[in-house]
Amino acid sequence: MRTAALHKALLEAPVPDDTLIALLVLALSGTNIRIDGPNGGYSGDRRALAATLIEGQFLTAGGDLVRQTARRTLTEVLSCRQDISNSGVVAIVAGETIAADSYLPNMATEDMLSCLSKPAVERVAGELGVMPFQRGKDTRAAVIVKVGEGRFILSQARFNPDAADIAALAATRGPFASADGECSCRSAQMILFSVSLEHCPPFEA
Repeated sequence: MRTAALHKALLEAPVPDDTLIALLVLALSGTNIRIDGPNGGYSGDRRALAATLIEGQFLTAGGDLVRQTARRTLTEVLSCRQDISNSGVVAIVAGETIAADSYLPNMATEDMLSCLSKPAVERVAGELGVMPFQRGKDTRAAVIVKVGEGRFILSQARFNPDAADIAALAATRGPFASADGECSCRSAQMILFSVSLEHCPPFEA
C-alpha cells in the first residue's frame, strides 16, 4: 500500500523542481539499484551523496546543495566509455544538452593522433587544409603544427546524438506516450527532441 501511495503521489502531487531533483538523487541511491557507472557498480558513493540531502527525517530544502549533489550523482551514473558502464545515447544527449563539447581537450596531440589509422589522420589533415605526407608520422606532426595553441576536436568524439539511436530510444516510450503519441513526460521530451543541432567548428583558434 505504501508503494502504491508513493507512486500515486509522485505522479500527481505538486512537487517543486528542486525537490524533484533531490528525489531523483535519492532514488538512484536506493538499495534496489545497481548501476555499472564509470566509477564501478558500488553504490556507496551515491548513497553518501544522497545522505547529504537528508536532515533528520526530512529532505533538505537547500537549493544549491541539491543542485551540487545532483551534478555529482550524475557523474556517478552517466558514462560514454565503451565498456559495461556505457550509458548509451542518453549520455550523448546529456553532453550535448549541457555543451560538454567545450570541455573536451585538444585532440591534435601526438598521443591522440597516434591512436588513429593513417587514413583517419589524413582525413583530419584534410579537415584542416593540411597536405598529407607519405609517412603518417609526418602528417601527424603537420596537423599538430597547424593547430598550434588552438583546439581541434575529432568529429566522432563530439556529443552529437545519432538520429537512429534517438529514434530507437523514442520507440521504447510505450506506456509513457499519451494517446496522441506525444511523450507524457515533458522534461524527457525536451531532452530528446529539442536537442540543439549547432556545434562549434572542428578547429578553434
